[in-house]
Amino acid sequence: MFLVTTAEQRFWKPKEPTLFLGEWCKVYSQREVWSKLEYEVLPYHGANRSKAYQDYCYSQKIYERILNELSQRLNDIHNVNYSVKYWRILLGFWLARFIQICLDRYRSISQAIESGRVKNTYVGEYELGAFIPKDSGEFQDFFCKDAYNHFLYDFFIKALNGFRWEVKDSEHLKNRLVGGQTIHRLDFKGSLMKVMGYWSKLVSGVTQSAVFFNSYIPPVGLIRLQLALGQIPSPYWVSSGRSTTTGTGNLPINFAMRNKLRLPESDDLFENLVNKLIHVQIPKVYMEGYRETSRAAMEVFPKKPKVIITATHNTSEEFKFWAGYQVDKGSKLILTQHGGNIGDGLWSSNDDHELAIANRYFTWGWSRKDTDKTIAVPAPMLDRFKGRIRPDPDGNILCITVSFPRHPYVMASMPTSPFALDTLSEQNKFFNSVSLEAYKLLVLRLFPVKTGWEEEMRWLDIQPSLRTYRGTKTMYDQLNQSRLCVCFYNGTPMLEVFVSNFPTVVFFNPNNCELNESAQSYFDELREAGILFDDPESAASQVNKVYQDPVSWWGTAKVQRAKDRFCNRYARCESNWISTWKKKILKVTNE
Repeated sequence: MFLVTTAEQRFWKPKEPTLFLGEWCKVYSQREVWSKLEYEVLPYHGANRSKAYQDYCYSQKIYERILNELSQRLNDIHNVNYSVKYWRILLGFWLARFIQICLDRYRSISQAIESGRVKNTYVGEYELGAFIPKDSGEFQDFFCKDAYNHFLYDFFIKALNGFRWEVKDSEHLKNRLVGGQTIHRLDFKGSLMKVMGYWSKLVSGVTQSAVFFNSYIPPVGLIRLQLALGQIPSPYWVSSGRSTTTGTGNLPINFAMRNKLRLPESDDLFENLVNKLIHVQIPKVYMEGYRETSRAAMEVFPKKPKVIITATHNTSEEFKFWAGYQVDKGSKLILTQHGGNIGDGLWSSNDDHELAIANRYFTWGWSRKDTDKTIAVPAPMLDRFKGRIRPDPDGNILCITVSFPRHPYVMASMPTSPFALDTLSEQNKFFNSVSLEAYKLLVLRLFPVKTGWEEEMRWLDIQPSLRTYRGTKTMYDQLNQSRLCVCFYNGTPMLEVFVSNFPTVVFFNPNNCELNESAQSYFDELREAGILFDDPESAASQVNKVYQDPVSWWGTAKVQRAKDRFCNRYARCESNWISTWKKKILKVTNE
């Protein structure tokens, strides 16, 4: 069969029997093309969750080895002498994600080879230095795109050489996504952040020992907390979502510098292949743009903080440069929880990375046995929703879902990538199982970010009578027009509706949303109370029972007890949260 690894149809061979490497190749709007092919889809290797977990542990070992080697090389290249932790803060997020993505692509190609069914395929040709991202933000743009993923699949096809392949010109790919071709200028938000930064630096240098960046604390609450700490309130930090330095993307690729980053041969085949990619894939901001970004970071941020508090450290390269430097000089780094499905999963690359770089990690109630870094604090991000959301007895039934990019991109206990279609199928079973009266009240709130699965189009074909929504209304506005919430995943919305005491039924598949041991009892109690369900038919049956008067059901002692116990562990809220945060921050500062 002819192997297809991409949705780019110029790399297909329609006249031959086709083996699609994965569901990401079959863009739904192109179904008039692929549905007419003689095709099969290779089963996704990550469907074996036990092996997926083993792969995660394996990737972590490789990550640690490569990080240690890179730290030494980068110190030499840039003539600096920073610790491994400094480099972990700077590039650890990118490196871990890059290794995991490469391992996924490697496993997929290996599985195609082992199937013995592939006769040939098309690969592209790429100029040296293709797809070098400007920074970790641009890297995240890349791994969602077909062209970049085709580039990675091609690399492993050529390296493993398990079947015949033919080079097909990919000039259009060179022009579209070659690293360094895109110019990212400092936008208004980035400029505002820089101006605000100068003020915060001035204030912090005089009276502040604690610096907050993207803390996810509401602005008024942040001002009150800073006053409680005896500090002059500095402006609320706003991130542009990517590096704000100008010019990094335009810097020419310095191959002489990058050749010094070539990693040594390894006895492990996969690790050896990754080693060959690192020096031509590491973002420019850590190589060609290192000195300029470091200089810019020191200009924008305060000079001598005792403690740094952030929820999303990886959204700004300047912040990472500055925080890494300050931590190396003795500042404490506090990471704070920023959403749901954190601390309860069996494995999570993001959780492990954040715990690794933090001196302390502020959770919303949970702790982990394998670390003493976690500190339970109330969640101001969630507390602000209490009292804002109230059920409407005559309202709709709002269903909330999530979506992930078509291409696998992270190792975690979540139904990412190809599992998206399994999730959609399960939701369809739910819709087919609710009563006609309940069905008429349903509104499916689609994930606000389009990730390539084209859910609107799919639902129009699968459930033409179902009302779907993707627009400007907030989830909270829609909840205030609803009597009941149905949450289709373990995430932030579930916590927000729980702390708002809003009647809610939750369904997700425990086979691809695995929980860790310490979380089991809390989720089990939700099951026993009739809040959480493991299959769509049971969730639909519960909706049929309670939808006419969900408030009465939700107010029962058993339901409230299960919900409150869960919130105390994973969504803790306190009216006097500022006092608790002040005590915990001062304790970390003085450690």
